[in-house]
This record gives sequence, structure tokens and C-alpha cells, in this order.
Amino acid sequence: MTEELKQVMATAEVWTKEPFDAETRAQVQAMINAEDKTDLIDSFYRTLEFGTGGLRGIMGPGTNRMNKYIVAQATQGYANYMLKVQAQNGFENVQNGQIAVVVGHDCRNNGRLFAETVANIFSANGIKVYLFESLRPTPECSFAIRHLKCQGGVNVTASHNPKEYNGYKAYWEDGSQVLQPHDQGIIDEVNKVRMEDVKWEANPDLIEIIGGEMDYDYMQAVKSVMIDQETILRQKDLNIVYTPMHGAGRQIVPLCLRSWGFENIHVVPEQMVIDGNFPTVVSPNPENAEAMTMGMQLGTKLGADLVIASDPDADRIAIVCRNDKGEWVIINGNQTCMMYCYYIINNMKKLGKMRDDMYRVAQRYAQHHGASTYGDGRDLALNSPYAGQGEEHTKDWRYGDKGYRAAVSKAKEDDCNDDYKGYDTRNQRVHLYLSSVIYRHDGATDNLEFYALILCTALCMLQAAHQSVVGACVAHAIGGLYEDEHSG
Repeated sequence: MTEELKQVMATAEVWTKEPFDAETRAQVQAMINAEDKTDLIDSFYRTLEFGTGGLRGIMGPGTNRMNKYIVAQATQGYANYMLKVQAQNGFENVQNGQIAVVVGHDCRNNGRLFAETVANIFSANGIKVYLFESLRPTPECSFAIRHLKCQGGVNVTASHNPKEYNGYKAYWEDGSQVLQPHDQGIIDEVNKVRMEDVKWEANPDLIEIIGGEMDYDYMQAVKSVMIDQETILRQKDLNIVYTPMHGAGRQIVPLCLRSWGFENIHVVPEQMVIDGNFPTVVSPNPENAEAMTMGMQLGTKLGADLVIASDPDADRIAIVCRNDKGEWVIINGNQTCMMYCYYIINNMKKLGKMRDDMYRVAQRYAQHHGASTYGDGRDLALNSPYAGQGEEHTKDWRYGDKGYRAAVSKAKEDDCNDDYKGYDTRNQRVHLYLSSVIYRHDGATDNLEFYALILCTALCMLQAAHQSVVGACVAHAIGGLYEDEHSG
């Protein structure tokens, strides 16, 4: 027996005794008894790491798996850190001395179990919990944290990963996933927690169920970012097919679309069924063409203009539209960004709603990367210092992904998030978008690139306009594009 296997066996033996439940003990014992130790080793060779975004892993018993015990340890560590920050008066919006969190989940298997485990442990530590009554989109959880003036939150989701996975996204009082220095502070506390340190006994008086009223408030916040109602009214019969991929967008996305004024909304019925096994797709990632098959089939049958899909926690979307030959074309994330921006900028200019603070962040970011800015920001151009450096930059980022991958790599090396504090609840994603714009091979720019850069800034300012406002924002934007003679 190798030294590694001895260590694994010793760790696994602990899981065959109390406080672990009978089902867990039996499953671990079966792995110990099995001749093939592959599953045992993979389940126990390390502890699932709590990173800056939280947890994510394959579900099952073991220290390297997502299960209620690993979730409990993570939550105890998170609670310990929050109580430490409270003792130092480190929160901004504590109500009557009571810190609070929002807890939600998506459609994945064990999602409700894990969410209730999180709620129980927070409450056992004297922290008020607002627990969603059932699955909700990740961005609604972010909204609820700010709306209820909470100090943090957790959403149980593995985003668009395969069905075997679940995860745990941790948020701070600004509604964003935890950033420095709180991310490291939470990680340090989680790493200290032993199973015997976990406070399991819930305090029901500190757990409040939320649902319909929060949905309404969220939808009103989404609607408040509408730029031009008349555009939608002119395109109200746009034929839209939507699918939630069995996930959390199933109710709120169609409701948002209809509340904005779109009247011709259809859903893929087989994929409206909540199911963490995702039986109709290979993987519930709407950016994979295969996952869009049923939506496109229904769209073809109904003569739809658009097919829109969201991932299980409804913070990622994919859009399919028709080209000038009437064929379906999947729009990638960069192109979607362009269309958002084309609509936002043009209509804000027409309506006199453009503000100076919608481009200053973009200027700061460009300057941080050594790029030159020209004019007052409304006619921003970039001179990239990375022009022509290596094969990654031989393609314009709008037409290929090599430059974008290089931008992502560069963005991971940099720490520019301080530029966006107070602007955006999804700093890293905006950071990567902006990097990809700057990382062009020829050092030039055109109006569309300017729009894409400003879009990121605009989304920073319009915090309610998260991606989960999927149908509303995208169809709104594309509705505007359909009216423009240059929409192509």
C-alpha cells in the first residue's frame, strides 16, 4: 500500500463514523471495500478547495466532493469571517446590529438540501437568513443582497457545468462575489474549520422565506433600466423562443420579456421542466451548439426571429438569430456585447441620456494598460501596446478567439478590479471584456469597438442590468437593431 493510499484510507475511515449520516457512512465503506480504489482516492486525496468564488465539484461523499458536510464547513468558515468583520464594524449597512445573508439555489440535484444546510448554519451562528422559497437566478440573489441591505449571501449552483457537479458562490454586501481582501479572509477561516466546529442546530426565528415579492421588486429594477419603451412597442410582435435549459430562468425570464412589452413569446416545453439531470442536453451550457438544438427546432417550426437560452442559474445566455438567408446563426458573446452596446449608446444619444460617468471608467482602464485615448471619450480610440506580439494577436478578437484567450490570460495576471469598485457587481467579467477590446492585433479601433468598450462601462453603471435579465435586455437590444438600416 502506497503512502498516499494510507493517508486516503485514514481520512476515509473518519467518514465511516458519526457525525456522518448512515447513508454517507455506507457509501464510504463501500469505496473502502472495493478492489478498485480509484473512486476512494479521488474522493479523499484532498479537501475540495474553497477559492475566491466559493466551491465547485462533483457531488458525492468525501473531502473532495460537494456534499452537505463540505458545504457546512465552508459556511461555518464564512460565518466566522462575517462575525469577525462585524466585530470590527467593517460593514456599511447593518440594520439594528443584525447582520444578514441571502441564500438561494438553482435546479441542480441536492440544491435545496445544500441551500437549507447553508441557511441552518448561518442561523445557528446568529446570522439572519433570507432563504428563497425555490430556485432563482443567480443575479436575483445578487439583487436581493443589495435590496435587503444584507452583508453577504450564497447561491448554490455550478453554473453551466455537467449534471454531476454542484457549487457554492459566495457574495459580499455589494452583491458581488467576494473580492480582496474578503476572499482571502474567508478562505483562511474556512481552512481552520474542523467538522466538530460546525454549528448544525438551526435557529428558525432567524430564517425568513422570500419569493414572489422579491421577484416583483427585481423585475421592477430590471424594467427601470429600459431606455426607450417606444422601440419595444414597435417590435412587440418579435417572435422569440426561450429555453431555460431546465433551470432557474423558467419563470422570471418570460415574465420580464412580457412585462417589457414583447407579446410573441414561446418556450420549449420539454426544457421548462425543472430537472438537475438535464435530460434533453448533453451539457447545460447554452454556448454549446448542441444545447440549442431543441430551441432552434421549435424556432424553425414557429418561424421565430430569435432563440434565447439561459444556463441553469440564468446568469449566462446564448442567442440564435437568422442571417440574411434566413438560416440560424449562433451569436457569440463578443457579438452579443456589440449589439447590447450598439442599442444602448445610440438610443441614449438620441434621447439625451448619455452621462459623462459612462465613459470615464473606460478611459481609466485604457490608460492603465498603456493604451492611448483620443477625444473626450465619446470617440475613444485605442493604441494597444500589444499590437502584433505573437500568434495570439493575429486575429481580430471579434472574428476569432485567439486574441480573446490572450486577453483572458493577460487579465488574470493583472489586478485592476480597484478601478471598478462601486460600479459593477461582476468585476472580473467586465475586466476581461475590456481587456479583450484593448488586446487587438492592429492597435486600431472602429465605432463598434468603441461601443463595446463603453457598453462595459454602461453595464457597470446600470447594476440591475445583469445577464439574467436575459430576454429583456437582449431582445430589447436586438429589437432596436432590427429597426436600424445598418443592422446587417
